[in-house]
Parts: sequence; C-alpha cells; structure tokens
Amino acid sequence: ADSPLAPGDAERLFYEPYYQLARQTLLAARAVADPEMPETTWLHIHVIPEGNVALRRRVKEAAPLLLGETLEEAWRSALKAPERYRVLARDMQTLRQLGDRHRK
Repeated sequence: ADSPLAPGDAERLFYEPYYQLARQTLLAARAVADPEMPETTWLHIHVIPEGNVALRRRVKEAAPLLLGETLEEAWRSALKAPERYRVLARDMQTLRQLGDRHRK
C-alpha cells in the first residue's frame, strides 16, 4: 500500500506528538488497504480540548522539519492528503458529556 505520509526524512516525525500521529495515520491507511476490512477510506480526527493551547500550538523545536504555525498545520505538511486530518477543539464539559453518553 502507498504511504499516506509525504516523502521526506523519516526523522522529521520522531518527535511527540507527531510520532503518535504518524502511527495513527499509518494504522488507518493500512486498515483501509486490507482487502478483508470493510473500510474504503479514512479520516483522522484529533479531538483536542480548547484549553490545551500547548498541544494546539506548534513548538518549533519539536519536529523542526515540519512546516506550519500550529500542530494541525505542521502535521498536514507531513501528509500526502492533508484533508484527511482534522482537529476538533472542544471544551472539557462537552467531552465528558460525550463520554457519559457513550457509556450508557
């Protein structure tokens, strides 16, 4: 299967949280490529609480070869199809309500 990651030095992804995003993206792409799996496409949705500004902004020292001013922009720069990655910012109360609803 073709990699969803844009060509480039693999070491650009050896920084958290980009390493984790790479693993999640590769897993999704691999699942879609498996003929025994029913999925035909994937969308990577990253839910980040609104108050977690440290994660939403980009730290230049982390993954210095990625481009962009935010985590979202930086990660999209590492993808062949950047439209397959979306960040949703939610307040913690909404996230708790979603979790409570799921547990019922």
